[in-house]
Amino acid sequence: MKKNKLADFFAGFSKFDINDPQFERIGSWPGVVKLTLLALLALIIVGATGHFVISDKNEQLERVQEEENRLRAEYRSKANQVANLEVLQQQRAELAERFEILRAQLPTDQQLPDLFEAINIQAQQSGLEIERSIWGNEVNEELFVQRPIDMVVTGGYHQLGNFVSGVASLARIVTVHDFTISRNGSPARNASTVPLRMQLQIRTYRYREQDN
Repeated sequence: MKKNKLADFFAGFSKFDINDPQFERIGSWPGVVKLTLLALLALIIVGATGHFVISDKNEQLERVQEEENRLRAEYRSKANQVANLEVLQQQRAELAERFEILRAQLPTDQQLPDLFEAINIQAQQSGLEIERSIWGNEVNEELFVQRPIDMVVTGGYHQLGNFVSGVASLARIVTVHDFTISRNGSPARNASTVPLRMQLQIRTYRYREQDN
């Protein structure tokens, strides 16, 4: 029975001239040929559709994977920021506290005369003779105004050292710059008895917020 059906199936192809299919008479083709043609067309359509659908799905999958990787990276970055937020806030608070301590050590305009007098008293208490002590020109910096004091003092080596050390220990922030030391007068037989002459600039600062 199966052999007869199979023979009948192939017999339909024997009646069809594949070299001259005569597409204009497709309606008269054997049924088995038409079924085979339809099956082939269906396979081609399904295959082409599957190819485009799969390609589109692959592109979508790639886009989704890229977005997932981006979101993962963003999540990790934000997670690190949150984890470090408390530490950063603590560091910021510490810096703000240190800044306020330093700013409190800067003299105001009203305190500058007292600071000037304290520096001169320090020189006298160190045993130095003051040749010159005057205010220099202000220098505007980004956050501060620099107020220099130009000084020339004479005395012994240890007296000069005590003076510089005493200036550095003042409650207000002052710094020593551009100092030069030379012998004052002609050298004697004992050079240690010849006074030293020191020229220097002492700088103090005030916060620029006071200008507003």
